[in-house]
Amino acid sequence: MRILVDSSTLIALSKIGELDILKKVFGNITITNAIEKEVLTGDFPETEALKVAMGAWIEVIDYAGDTGELRKYGLGRGEASLLLAAKQEDRLVLDETNARQYVRVHGISIYRIDWFARCCGEKWTVDKRTGGGRSEWIGEGRLSDKR
Repeated sequence: MRILVDSSTLIALSKIGELDILKKVFGNITITNAIEKEVLTGDFPETEALKVAMGAWIEVIDYAGDTGELRKYGLGRGEASLLLAAKQEDRLVLDETNARQYVRVHGISIYRIDWFARCCGEKWTVDKRTGGGRSEWIGEGRLSDKR
């Protein structure tokens, strides 16, 4: 069983300096080359932490298929690539509503970003003003996202 992780989870955890929470909970994780491209685009402080993790405990894999077929369900290219790469025994870490709904209908097991945060004893909340699309870290004042 592999743990496949989407880009929004990687970016959010990297921004608050908690990318290693994935390693603590799951050990090694897997992303697709489409996710890799998404998270390494631009010059952001969190990019370096992601590059280091990709050389150590994040495995980057290819996927087969056309992401365009899944994008009609409102999925981004990265999320679609994860679903194309996923096998029945894999678990996905997803946060976007469309992706969670798609995997529920298709019987794919997922973990939400708030699930593994609770497993590690941290407090997370979903920002209702943005329709639940963004999770905020509320423990120890680590994330103050007022956009």
